[in-house]
Amino acid sequence: MRVTIVGAGAIGGLAGAYMTRAGFDVMLVDRWIEHVDAMNERGLFIDGIRGEQRVEVRATTPERLEGPLEAVLVATKSQHTLDAVRQLLPLVGPETFIVSFQNGFNEPGIAELLGDERLGGLERVLGSIPNYGGALVDPGHIEHVHEGPIQLGEMDGTSSQRLAELAAMLGTLTEVQLSSNVWGQIWAKEVYSAQVVFSALVDAPIARTLGDERYATDRRRDRTRSARDRRRERDHGRTLRLLRSAELPASNPRRYGEASCERQACDLAAQERPDVVACVPQERLGHLVGHRLSKPPLRGPIVQRKTRRVWPRRRR
Repeated sequence: MRVTIVGAGAIGGLAGAYMTRAGFDVMLVDRWIEHVDAMNERGLFIDGIRGEQRVEVRATTPERLEGPLEAVLVATKSQHTLDAVRQLLPLVGPETFIVSFQNGFNEPGIAELLGDERLGGLERVLGSIPNYGGALVDPGHIEHVHEGPIQLGEMDGTSSQRLAELAAMLGTLTEVQLSSNVWGQIWAKEVYSAQVVFSALVDAPIARTLGDERYATDRRRDRTRSARDRRRERDHGRTLRLLRSAELPASNPRRYGEASCERQACDLAAQERPDVVACVPQERLGHLVGHRLSKPPLRGPIVQRKTRRVWPRRRR
């Protein structure tokens, strides 16, 4: 399988480097020409939690990319997803499928773009949640910051040869968890992200905020869950099962200590307290809240789906 990774930052670059090192056919694509040139000239230098290494990779810019493409992993920031996919449309072939290898609610938009060009729809899209982390330090230099698994699945919950093959390739980097409920994984990651912001707003551990009667008693969670299970994901003709908090990676609120949010702003890479969810230092809180609530790719699609009455309207 030939893999094209669009967005050679921390998430895409790490995946591309490890798959390339294992002998797979991988092309990294990025708009930052200095980064592309550095990777082609000196390889991709990786440091961080696994030590230092330099991997010879192949890299190019979007306008130089040639098709037809096969497996495409979109690892850009969520707000750049549709522009990135739009550039790839002329290179889509009969075997092309696209993986949203990023946070955010991107899969419906990708499917819509493909449909507009009569290239297919959601059957060409895989969903994923990469839970490892890193940072693009300089051109040709990525820091691997913390470990984490990858959730990967077909959007209809089925198994497939392409899913198994891609999972084996990504497994050279980290654990890959195949999911029959990737929609639930995607929604759960959004809910989890909101929990982190909320705990930062009130400067309290997630355990305390979610354990409060006003927010998340077990009885209320169960009642909400049962109602949610009865709601239809109308666009796809199936019920959406949102994961319980205990099913999320490192997000069981009952495991957390009593440390304040500021003290929880630790680096998960240290692996000293793997059950701690890193919260946000107060000096960065305003920026984060404004960023997460204003980005259309993260919140816009959720609002749009609600206006189409994916959920019942709240009674006044």
